[in-house]
Amino acid sequence: MRIMDSRRERVKLAQTFYLEYLKLMNHYGMLDKDQKAKWKAMSKESYQEDEEEEAKPAKTFGPINFDHFINRDEKIAMYRRKKEIET
Repeated sequence: MRIMDSRRERVKLAQTFYLEYLKLMNHYGMLDKDQKAKWKAMSKESYQEDEEEEAKPAKTFGPINFDHFINRDEKIAMYRRKKEIET
């Protein structure tokens, strides 16, 4: 049995492929009037959903202020200075 790890993303990808397929069918004149109207409504709805997702703030993990992080070489130099002072 195959387990879908990220179902929402896979459904969204499938919807994108389907809309592209309908776009090509429309380009070649193979859609009738009803199908064309449904395709346009679906693509408009999908476009609005994409805009809403982009408007949401991204989740960040960890501290907001990263200024207190020091790169590795500076940490080593501080440690050596501290050891020199102690001895």
